[in-house]
Amino acid sequence: MNKLTEQIKRNSLEYGSLPFWSWNDRLEEAELRRQIRNMHDMKINGFFMHARGGLETEYLSDEWYNCIKICIDEAKKLGMEAWAYDENGWPSGFAGGKLLENPNNHSVYLIHELTDFFPENDDDIYALYALSGRTKPIKTGVPVSGAEKYLIIRYRTDSSYVDTMRADITEKFIAETHEQYKKRLGSDFGKAMPGFFTDEPQYYRWKTPYSAFMEKWFNEEYGYSVFDAIPALFCDFDGAESYRYDYHRMTHTKFMENFAKKIYDWASENNVRITGHGIEESSISGQMLCCGSVMPFYEYEHIPGIDYLGRGLQTPLSSKQLGSACE
Repeated sequence: MNKLTEQIKRNSLEYGSLPFWSWNDRLEEAELRRQIRNMHDMKINGFFMHARGGLETEYLSDEWYNCIKICIDEAKKLGMEAWAYDENGWPSGFAGGKLLENPNNHSVYLIHELTDFFPENDDDIYALYALSGRTKPIKTGVPVSGAEKYLIIRYRTDSSYVDTMRADITEKFIAETHEQYKKRLGSDFGKAMPGFFTDEPQYYRWKTPYSAFMEKWFNEEYGYSVFDAIPALFCDFDGAESYRYDYHRMTHTKFMENFAKKIYDWASENNVRITGHGIEESSISGQMLCCGSVMPFYEYEHIPGIDYLGRGLQTPLSSKQLGSACE
C-alpha cells in the first residue's frame, strides 16, 4: 500500500483531477493566482474556469477575458491545464444570455388540449385535428361531422434557452463563445487552454420539443408533412407508432448534427478539445425527454464524460454507456 501511495503521489500531476473552479464573485488577479497556486500545492493538475451564480465580473467581457489570460499565465508557470467552461451556467448553448436577446433564437415547444367541441374564435391555435376512434386524426379548420373530440395544438417559445436543433443558432453560439476565446488567447488557444467543457446541452426538457424548421425537415427527410405526425405525439391511433418514431428520430438527429457535431467539428478544425457531459445520462426515459439518446453525443466529444455528483450509489447505466463508447 505504501508503494501504491508513493506511485500515486509521483504521478498525480499527470493523472490528477481537474476540478470545476467556481467563479462566483468579483474576479481579482491576486486572488485568482493565489487559488491556482493553492490547487497546485494540492497536486491538482488543472482546472475548469466555471462561471457560476454570484459572478460579479461580466461574463464574456474584456475583464472576463483578461481574467482568463491571467489564469492561463499562472497555469503555464506551474505546468497546469487551464480549461474553459463554455457557458455561464447550464445547459450550454445560450452564450450567457446573448443569444436570448433575439426571440428568433428561443427554444420552441408544443402543448396540446383535448376538447369535446370545435373551438370557436380561438386565434392561438397552431394546428387543429378532429378525432374519431382509431382512425388517423383529420387536420381541419372547420367542424367535422362525426368528430368525437378535437385536438388543439399550440406553439410556444421559451426565452430561457435556444433552439439547439438549428445550425444557424449553434453557429451564433460558436461565434460568441469559442471564436472569441480563439481570437483573444492567440497561441495559448489549444495549448495552455486545451479546450472547452460543455454541460448538459439538450433540445427541450419539459414539453414536446419543436422547431420553426420542422416542416421543412420532415418534407426533405420523410416526404410528408410534420402536421401528419404531430397528433401521434399526444394521442394514439392506427399507425401512430411510426409517426412518433419519425418525430423523435428527427429531433434527436437535428440536435446531434446541428449542435453537438457542429461544435465538435469546429473544435477539431481549430485544434482544441471538447469534453463535458450530456443530459439525463442515468435513465433511458430521462434521455428521451431531453436529447433522444446520450450515447451518440459521446461521438462528438474528444474526451467523453458523465455527471456523477456526491458519494451516493447511482444507477450503473451512465457508467456502462460511457465505458462502451470509450472502448
